[in-house]
Amino acid sequence: MPTGPRPAPPAGTCRCSVSGLVQTHKWACIFWLNLTSANPQLADLTALASKISQAWATHISAIQAADTSMNNVLLVWTPTAGNEIVSSDSTSHPGTFPGTSAQYAGASYVINHRTGSYYRGGHPRSYVPGVPVGHIANGSTLTGTYPDDAAGAWAGFVDAIQTGPAGGITTSTCGTVRFQSKDAWLVPPTFVPWQSHSCRPTLGTIKARLTE
Repeated sequence: MPTGPRPAPPAGTCRCSVSGLVQTHKWACIFWLNLTSANPQLADLTALASKISQAWATHISAIQAADTSMNNVLLVWTPTAGNEIVSSDSTSHPGTFPGTSAQYAGASYVINHRTGSYYRGGHPRSYVPGVPVGHIANGSTLTGTYPDDAAGAWAGFVDAIQTGPAGGITTSTCGTVRFQSKDAWLVPPTFVPWQSHSCRPTLGTIKARLTE
């Protein structure tokens, strides 16, 4: 880990935290966007938060068990260096797959993101909790077509975010921000867009962002 404070996010990027409950436990799924706007405004970011919330409801809720919900999208946008715009959407969307989630609340789909950029230690991943019990065999294996279903759901979620404007935000590109290379901070950090997605055939854990 590099020494000293982490550098500020690069201009134009936006940190997105999607959060909710799995059973009674809080969870969060965090990723980044690169936004284009001629005149950044709070109202535009609010429109984007609403768009992301609806995209989750349409695509991701279908692979989450009914005892799981998403209830907040928080966006922190750095339109220019040293400036931030913050907005959120607190619409609640329950999982729509019948049944209950795995008894370990941290059990998650692991979505791998291909970026075309080399990452020491592996590629970027997103963890989606609320895996239905009926999807799991042998304690950790996703059965049947469920890995492909989860990958397709995530691709649909990303496409919904990236398609069309949100208010005055003309383009929204999903990806990750590289803050360091080897043992040194990148100044400035770099945004790396996602190219494609796959779902690991075995469960992962969201414990790093699972609380209470």
